[in-house]
Amino acid sequence: MWGMAVREDGGEGTRVDRWLWVVRVFKTRSLAARAVGLGQVEVDGQRVKPGRQLKVGELVRVRKSGQAEQVLCVRGFAGARVSFAAAQALYEETPESVAARARFAEQRRLDALSAPKRMAGAPSTRDRRQTRALKEGQVFSDPEPEG
Repeated sequence: MWGMAVREDGGEGTRVDRWLWVVRVFKTRSLAARAVGLGQVEVDGQRVKPGRQLKVGELVRVRKSGQAEQVLCVRGFAGARVSFAAAQALYEETPESVAARARFAEQRRLDALSAPKRMAGAPSTRDRRQTRALKEGQVFSDPEPEG
């Protein structure tokens, strides 16, 4: 099968970068290879090169910037990129990893709720005056409307 390698012990394996792409951890194989090369992927606690052959049962730890760490146990290999549902059969995420990712997602949701609202478009004259007054340490008061 294309992309599969037969090892000396008779088992099958595949490259780390290719497996990460096949199971949809990364969108492209080049992104997977880059992450492996940058040390964001470890196999059984060791930094590896993109061409390292994986074996069934090994733990793959993936760190992406801005996301929680994923720890995956290799359960199988596929010859080509597969659907998301089929990809989930090729690995098992550790319970600690699932819990950590859930906590991280909840924290991001809470951070988004507490973040200040962004204004749409350019600031109004009033907004600019308030900003300038704050920067200069002045107390800003709205002028009373005439009428």
